Amino acid sequence: GVVTNPGTGSPNRLLHVGPGGTNPPEPGKKFENTTGYAINDNATVESPVTVTGITGNAPAALQVPVNISHTYIGDLRIDLVAPDGSVYNLKAYGSGGSSDNVVTT
Repeated sequence: GVVTNPGTGSPNRLLHVGPGGTNPPEPGKKFENTTGYAINDNATVESPVTVTGITGNAPAALQVPVNISHTYIGDLRIDLVAPDGSVYNLKAYGSGGSSDNVVTT
């Protein structure tokens, strides 16, 4: 079968389809990096997050909470970079105006 719109209408439910013998990931599993990093003007900052115990691709409805303290969020471009080098833009450079801090999902 085909699962469309995963998560819609079924909060806190998880469908795992995999080869025999594999364990499904824990629902609501959380990975984070709580280390603070200075964001210097015109510089790149990386905040690595180690994900373990899960194989395969991320679900299409994956939520990525972001909490960044910065005095001018229009300066920031925020990307999520996968282990294979794929880049997923979470916030475009120039968006957000002159507000302070990025706290969003």
